[in-house]
Parts: sequence; structure tokens; C-alpha cells
Amino acid sequence: MPVCRSATQTGCVIAYASFRSMIPPPANSRFGRVQGENMQAVCANPAALGGGSGELHAYLSARGLSIVGSSSAPAWAAGKTIETPWVSVPGLLTSECVVNDKGSYLEITVHGDPNDPAPTTSSATSSPTAK
Repeated sequence: MPVCRSATQTGCVIAYASFRSMIPPPANSRFGRVQGENMQAVCANPAALGGGSGELHAYLSARGLSIVGSSSAPAWAAGKTIETPWVSVPGLLTSECVVNDKGSYLEITVHGDPNDPAPTTSSATSSPTAK
């Protein structure tokens, strides 16, 4: 099955292993790597199927929920009334497929404001606009 390279393509696959730009795959990662010689793990950037970098249309939990559990509400939500469980964060995340000695993976870059109450180096949250 071919890798999707355009939004209008059908009968193809979109697959990737994603890692933060500041935290690339570790040496012992099984994601983004393959066992066979002359092979490469698939990376189809959902934000730019034709290649290059693209803006991800990301949503974050307004209540601090994640796939690994929950925490208190994020700092950027403190004191705000958010009626929905998810908040759109346009412009916060971009992605690009990279191939290097660490593997073939989708590199996610966070474009947070260092003046926001949320840490931009340790989590993917910033001061989004509720939409």
C-alpha cells in the first residue's frame, strides 16, 4: 500500500511516530526504525502530505487530561470559564517528517510564548484561544 502524499489521494496509508523537536527518539527507541537493511519507517506528515513543514490543527484538554492520566487544569486555563472539554490552539504546533541517525519520524515543534503562564519546554501547552 502506498504512503499518502496528497489530501485527495485514496487507497493509501498515513503513518508516523511522533517526537518533540527538543526530545528526539532515544537510541533504544523501537518507533521510527525498521529491522531490515535499505528500509525506512513510514512518515506521512498529516499537516503536509506532500512534504515539508505544516501547521497542526491541535486541540488540548481544557481540564488537563491526557492519554497517561489527568492532572489539574493547565495554568493557561486558570481563572477562565471554558465551556468545552477541548480548546483549539492554532499556531501552537507544527510538524515535519525528518530522517536522520535517530530514525524516520514526525518532529513536532511547539511555538509557545515564553511569557505565557504555561511552560513551553516541558509540555505542549501555551496560552490558547478557546474556540
